[in-house]
Amino acid sequence: PFNLHGTPVVKYCVNYGTHYADITGEVTWVRETIDRFDTIAKETGSRIVHCCGHDCVPWDLMVMLAAKKLKSEFGSDLEKIEMYDRLVSAPSGGTLATVFSLVYAESKYEPSVSYNPMIMTHKHEKGWAHTAFTGLKSVAYSSVEKAWTTMFVMARANLEVVRRSNALNNYGEKLSYYEAQVHSSMPVALMHFFRVLTFGAIIACPPILALMQKYVLPQPGSGSSAKAMDNGWLEVSCHAQGTKKDAHVHGKLYFKTDPGYRDTARMLVEAGLTLALTEPAKLPG
Repeated sequence: PFNLHGTPVVKYCVNYGTHYADITGEVTWVRETIDRFDTIAKETGSRIVHCCGHDCVPWDLMVMLAAKKLKSEFGSDLEKIEMYDRLVSAPSGGTLATVFSLVYAESKYEPSVSYNPMIMTHKHEKGWAHTAFTGLKSVAYSSVEKAWTTMFVMARANLEVVRRSNALNNYGEKLSYYEAQVHSSMPVALMHFFRVLTFGAIIACPPILALMQKYVLPQPGSGSSAKAMDNGWLEVSCHAQGTKKDAHVHGKLYFKTDPGYRDTARMLVEAGLTLALTEPAKLPG
């Protein structure tokens, strides 16, 4: 888990002006690093880029592209965006360990600002752009996708990264973000929903969780098999509404292999190469 092991790495990168990218989805920890190191990073020229994998590049990228399209085609800001996720993927032992550490960790860090550091601007000030979450919390039929949907477990993490990007890039003053996972039928959606509830109940009961960790769940360091990654995929559909009445855009982003591990590795490498090979003056921040 990055909240247990990542802070010293970020600290030294910031102090020595070294760029840094990771694949965390731990937005609580990301808030802490922004609050603690943003000012120093600007002074040393270090770029710290979190969430460069499946958490949360696909959704952050879709929001950016939708906002650019609305601006170029309609001269409109982004007002509302809905994301619908179809995927085949499974968590590894390391991902599960991160989830458990976040549930039971007692954060002692108190932010130095009175607002969410995710909306901090380049000037170390509170941004004016507001991003609200309107995502699904149970099971519902989507008339947009004409399919049954449930809440997506990483929707809140994706929201926070979109919130950060909106604060920095000004997609829209009052942006509404919605996200749901799409299923093939109502029974499949209900089964998925109750699996999530069951998993949540297990996490809430430490004795049962300890037994599951010891005898059932994969251990940290154990990743997906090559076959499982070959069978994995992700499709994200977006429907975006601008502030102008007729400003609508739609889009799809497709990953043809496992998004959580194989494509996460690719995205992280691409982020690292971008930081390493781009002239400092051309990097944002």
